[in-house]
Amino acid sequence: VCAETDAQGKYRVDGLLPVRSTVVASASEHIPSGWSVKVDGQRRDWLPLQSGEHREGIDLTLPGGGVLVQGVVRDLTGGEVEGALVSFRSDFMTGDRRSESFANSDSEGVYKAWVAPGSVWIFAEAEGYAASRLRGVAPGNDNQIFLTPESVLRGRVVHAETGAPVADAWVRVESNELWMFGQGHQFDARTEDDGTYRIGGLM
Repeated sequence: VCAETDAQGKYRVDGLLPVRSTVVASASEHIPSGWSVKVDGQRRDWLPLQSGEHREGIDLTLPGGGVLVQGVVRDLTGGEVEGALVSFRSDFMTGDRRSESFANSDSEGVYKAWVAPGSVWIFAEAEGYAASRLRGVAPGNDNQIFLTPESVLRGRVVHAETGAPVADAWVRVESNELWMFGQGHQFDARTEDDGTYRIGGLM
């Protein structure tokens, strides 16, 4: 869920779910940054939200010195992918998502974002495709990401003794190959009333 700041830098985000959430911000010529707080002497970068809660004072500070990174999202045939969600992280291995930023590819598949100088991991995902990633350098303007049409897993969960369908069962698919790159390592689904499930976005 995204929002833009006004002339005073203020923002408001509505329609959030009552779950743990991260809050990050990015802007032209700035390095992306995220909200965090110290709890019992430890840094916490997620915000616990309760149902119906209204939180204020979730302020962020963006340092200067951001550089532009851009490229094109394509499918394997070379065609441009419009509307892909592209995310950027300087170091995903630490698990620190406070420097994350996001962009969407335009009608020509082009994406642009301002990030910290140096090495950057770029992830892209789009409807009907498996997620992909690329290690690039910022600043840079030739970071092409190729998306593979998704594989889909369908099945049915039934009771071991009676064979009756099991509704609302939790089905998870894990991929060790993707896990090594810190992105899309697990895919979850819940079964329907007839015990069936569908998991897309697989490679």
